[in-house]
Amino acid sequence: MPQQAHIAYRVDVHALINNPEKVLQNMSFKILEKRDTVIQNLIGTKVQFKTSNGCEQGTCKEVLNNYCLVKVGNSEMKVAIKKLIL
Repeated sequence: MPQQAHIAYRVDVHALINNPEKVLQNMSFKILEKRDTVIQNLIGTKVQFKTSNGCEQGTCKEVLNNYCLVKVGNSEMKVAIKKLIL
């Protein structure tokens, strides 16, 4: 079963009624903050990722923009975050 993240955000009813775009923008910031936290928590953990031959597993060493540096055996691979199996 895929992992799940909980994102909660309390908002003033007046702001929700009168400025829904502002509320949506603030919720978007919360989502991006949670995404960054989840990505940073991958460092030092075992991760699986899709390859052209199926999938492989390694240890996430570093996160760079939209890529993870994953140690597989004695080598390190640059793996797109989209390719991770979470």
